[in-house]
Amino acid sequence: MNALSLICKDDPLIGLRVRLPDVCKCGANLPAIIGPGRGPHRAELLCTICSRHRGWMPNLSAVFLLETIRFFGRPTEPIAITRDRQRAAECGPSKHKHKESSHEI
Repeated sequence: MNALSLICKDDPLIGLRVRLPDVCKCGANLPAIIGPGRGPHRAELLCTICSRHRGWMPNLSAVFLLETIRFFGRPTEPIAITRDRQRAAECGPSKHKHKESSHEI
């Protein structure tokens, strides 16, 4: 499945481009695309080039982006997203799985 084919009119997040702080395993340093979530995950972050899974978007981050879209409209440029590495280090891997921050993943 091509990541660019995920655009969906029902969910304003789907197809939105986000810039992540790391590089995909395929070497692409391009914005990721938000795809549909699965199970408890609100949305998936996919590589623009190879469609590889780049991460899950936390609910609080999704709510932040949805409110931003509602207030300002759909962005035309990628949104920069950071990963909360300090929180991950402080909480440890098992506790961090359930913690979310406003717009960091």
